[in-house]
Amino acid sequence: MSTQSRVYIIGDREKGIVLLMLDPLRVAFISKQEIDNYAKTTNYKLEEIMGQVAKAAMYLIIHSDLDDRPADLLTNAEAFGDAVEKGMTMSQAEFCFIGDVATADWDTFRRNCIPIREAVNILGGLDGSPDGQVLMARLEDA
Repeated sequence: MSTQSRVYIIGDREKGIVLLMLDPLRVAFISKQEIDNYAKTTNYKLEEIMGQVAKAAMYLIIHSDLDDRPADLLTNAEAFGDAVEKGMTMSQAEFCFIGDVATADWDTFRRNCIPIREAVNILGGLDGSPDGQVLMARLEDA
């Protein structure tokens, strides 16, 4: 298996969040119902949750990306998350991030990925499930 994979993280406030890794193929899906349940239990608004997910996605890519590292890493992640939280749409989805990520030490990258840590575990193969399946993931609070 390669020590580098491409990850696509797409957030859509009407449908849910997809995290897709290629080589090996791993997919995690966070449904709109899961997002709504998370909102009820944490008292976050939908926009705040999407902002948290965008920040976590950027942190994941920033901390594991081997190539296209932005100049001011943490500020960029915060800025993207804040923009999504305020309702800004980066594309037809609320956000879509693509990164070439190192997979050799995947376990260390997931620590700052709340609320999408379970989905990141699926992408990293840390949950023990076979490759090539779409697995449902839950959001978690810090």
